[in-house]
Amino acid sequence: MFCSQCGKENPEDAQYCNECRAALVPPAISALRDAMGYGMPEYAGFWLRFFAMITDAVIIHVGGAILAAILSPIYLLSPENTVGPAVFGIMLLGVVGFLYYPLFESQAWQATPGKRLMGIYVGGMDSRRVSFWRAFFRNLAKMVSSFIFGIGYIMAAFTPKKQALHDIFAECLVLRGRPGEQ
Repeated sequence: MFCSQCGKENPEDAQYCNECRAALVPPAISALRDAMGYGMPEYAGFWLRFFAMITDAVIIHVGGAILAAILSPIYLLSPENTVGPAVFGIMLLGVVGFLYYPLFESQAWQATPGKRLMGIYVGGMDSRRVSFWRAFFRNLAKMVSSFIFGIGYIMAAFTPKKQALHDIFAECLVLRGRPGEQ
């Protein structure tokens, strides 16, 4: 039986590919799934993910700046303020940026606006929606991907399921299409 992901030949009784560890689907079931309109998931590549990340960064920074402009005067009027408006704005941007990804990725879209624009979404290993806490952990694990000079992100270009390091840690996939299409 040939793997639909990497093309390697495997023993007929194998359940997983010896090369890429993808689940093997017997030809009869694969043909039936194709006839019914169900295909194997198509993993989102590095460049789709990269452009989605750039789009999301713009949204976060513009939205955070607007929110900071609205909240800064209120903060400055407070007698207990201990940091300047610039530090307050940076802290607010950090909170918005950190909650942005898990809030969007754990909802029905399973995608941030940037991912949705690129036609990709985040799911568990079964492509189903992830919980807020798994999405939060995935976002937290992005720090590890960043700390090693961005190599954790670049891994998405070379792994069989196009997973970045934080996807592997959180047991998530980034897939093409819309949730529920697979």
